[in-house]
Amino acid sequence: LEAWSVGTPVLAVASGGIAELIEHRRTGWLIEHAVPSLLAEGICDFHRLSPAERGAIAVNARRVWEQHHTLKRYSESMLAVLERATGSGAPE
Repeated sequence: LEAWSVGTPVLAVASGGIAELIEHRRTGWLIEHAVPSLLAEGICDFHRLSPAERGAIAVNARRVWEQHHTLKRYSESMLAVLERATGSGAPE
């Protein structure tokens, strides 16, 4: 998420929660297994893209971060969870 906040796409292993966050070739790059040869292949694949394609992935990554992962969004979603859990409205 930190990389996305500055418009940097990421390359990650498609396991756990990260696979739910990254949309392959749209907001980053996913590889199936943590194998050095697959990591190298993923890096090479990414660098074979045109600068415009890499730029579009960077813009998409930043946009997803802005829409879902800023401190403001996190605070709003946590407040909503707490309000639902306690049955209370916004504090006055």
